[in-house]
Amino acid sequence: MKKNNKHQTLRIELQTIAQLIGQLAEHLLKATGLMCSIGGVPMNVDERNWTFPENDYDWLATWLTTNEYALARKRKWKSESWPAYATRLSKYVGWGVDYLLLQRCLKQKLGIPKQQK
Repeated sequence: MKKNNKHQTLRIELQTIAQLIGQLAEHLLKATGLMCSIGGVPMNVDERNWTFPENDYDWLATWLTTNEYALARKRKWKSESWPAYATRLSKYVGWGVDYLLLQRCLKQKLGIPKQQK
């Protein structure tokens, strides 16, 4: 196999992987919504009126650190992992929350210094 063919094959494989990851993310978001609806988690009127700009982590972090309802009910539990917290928040914001971005933005809002490697 020539070098160009290997590069082309690798590019095709990487594109396929990226598409599959995108499809997985969509299905995980749908499954999360279904689990919440099956679980009968009620939403009050205020929750139904919340709007969260998609992928606006600064807005989300500001809301999580300043809103009374968010401070009382949407805080990260000590025993909760960041991926689980992001999944829990995804239900309310209406888009898939990336736990790494959420963690980084919240720590920045709270003034928690970055860990040294």
